[in-house]
Amino acid sequence: MLRRILIADREPAVADTLAAFLTLRGLEARTAYDAKQAMTEARIWRHDIFLADPSMPGMDGIELAAAVRPYAPECRLLLAAEPSWATEMRERAAWLEILEKPVHPEALLHRLAESAGLAP
Repeated sequence: MLRRILIADREPAVADTLAAFLTLRGLEARTAYDAKQAMTEARIWRHDIFLADPSMPGMDGIELAAAVRPYAPECRLLLAAEPSWATEMRERAAWLEILEKPVHPEALLHRLAESAGLAP
């Protein structure tokens, strides 16, 4: 079961709010606000899910997801993109799951549970 999520978002309030919500729902969550911090967290903390913003300081979200992948090869990779960018992101990175912003925490939980076979 997916239990640990690393959230990389350039907006600390967004990352922290989502992490707090997911923690209250039983997941372990850590945050990073730039690519360097996300890479550090990925190296030292084993995560099941990686959720990235497409425009991270230091590296875009697609490049960051690719760079994080070797540290957690089985993790689920998600990118949260503005609706106007979602199509481009899907074309650039078909190997990523694309979520449209704003990402509602309940919808994210439902999507994770559904794909893990946990939703009714």
